[in-house]
Amino acid sequence: MRNTSRQQNRHEIGQRGPKSRNTPGNTDRFLGNFKYKNTFGQLLTNPSLEDMRQLDAALTRDHKEHVFYTYPNAGHAFMDFTNAQRHRDAAATASWPRTLDFFARHLRGVHVT
Repeated sequence: MRNTSRQQNRHEIGQRGPKSRNTPGNTDRFLGNFKYKNTFGQLLTNPSLEDMRQLDAALTRDHKEHVFYTYPNAGHAFMDFTNAQRHRDAAATASWPRTLDFFARHLRGVHVT
């Protein structure tokens, strides 16, 4: 599913992609059976949007449940309201509910010791 609104794009498990030279051959090595969510500002250079596409392809290839969100005009730490240079209110406002929803869906009933 891809949301192409101006606010953000959502990338979920799609078609299989080619193996990336920058991602592990088997994502089990760093992800195991966990669900994966990541938020990317489109202005980021490390990881870049190309890095995100390669990770998406690797996770898809390995049948890992994952979701990515990208936000325009946002870079690193765009949710940091204490840093006026980096904070992007629209991106932060959209990102927090998505993060909390992800936690609610995937951590419900999980006990941390």
